[in-house]
Amino acid sequence: MSEINNKYDKIYFEPSTIETIDRSVYEFIEKLKLYTDTNKGRIQVPVVWGTPERAFLSKRAKETRDTQGALIMPVISVKRSSLSKPVASPGIFIGNVPENPDEQGGAIPYMRIINQEKTANFARADAKRIFGDQNRPFANKKIVYKTVSAPMPVNVELMYQITIRTEFQQQMNELVLPFITTPGTVRAITLTHHKHRYEGFLDGQMQNQDNLENFSQEERKFESKINLKVIGYLIGLGKNGEKPFFAVRENAVEIKLPKERIITDPAEIEKYNL
Repeated sequence: MSEINNKYDKIYFEPSTIETIDRSVYEFIEKLKLYTDTNKGRIQVPVVWGTPERAFLSKRAKETRDTQGALIMPVISVKRSSLSKPVASPGIFIGNVPENPDEQGGAIPYMRIINQEKTANFARADAKRIFGDQNRPFANKKIVYKTVSAPMPVNVELMYQITIRTEFQQQMNELVLPFITTPGTVRAITLTHHKHRYEGFLDGQMQNQDNLENFSQEERKFESKINLKVIGYLIGLGKNGEKPFFAVRENAVEIKLPKERIITDPAEIEKYNL
C-alpha cells in the first residue's frame, strides 16, 4: 500500500481472494527450504500444488516425473480439501459493515492522509483574503483528507492437506521434523502473501502410510499426510465485481452558496434563464 499524497501517487491495494490464501500456504512450505539426502546427493525437496492447471502441469511434469511417468521422490504436494464460511466466525473481523451504495463502494476505512495540494490551495486563498499575502503562515483549519476504504472482509475456513512422499525412512524423518518444531510448542503458524496475513493451525496427528508389508515388485515408499486449517478472509468479488477493490473519498471543508444578486438581478435571471 503506497501513500497517496498527490494525484501522481499510485494507490495500491491487493484484494484477498481464494488464490491469495492458496499462495500463502504454498509459500510457507517453500520458505522452509527442506533438504534431504538422496542417491544424487543432498537436494532441496520440490513442493508441488496437488491440483495445478493443465497447462502448468504439463511443464512441471518434466521436473517431478521420470521418463516412464513415475513420480520422482522425495516430493511434497499441497492441495486444498475444503472451504467453508462458518456462521460463528472465529476470524479477526466480527459483525457486518454494509457497503456504501454509491458507485465506488467500500465499507471499512483503512487509510487517511492529508491531500497536501488541495489543503495548501485553501490556505493560500484564505491568507490572501485575510492578510493580503498568500504566503503568510496562519492556522489553517480547512484540511482536505483522502480516505481509502475497502469492502467488509468475509471470514472463511480452509482445510489443506500436505503430503510428503519419500523412498526412505530417514528422508521422511528429516522432512516431517520441521512441521513439528517450526511452530514451537504450539500449533499456530502465520501465513502471509503480499500485505495479507492469515492464521494457520497444523494438526498434531499425522497420518503415516507405507508399503513395507507388500513384498511385490512395487518400489517401496513412505507417505505422511499433515492437515492444515487456515482461518482467512476474502475481500471483494474478484474479477466478477463491478465496483473497484477500494474507494477513495475526500471530505468537504467549505460550503459555498450563490450570491443573492444572482437570484434578484434581472440581468442574471435572463443570463441563466431563471
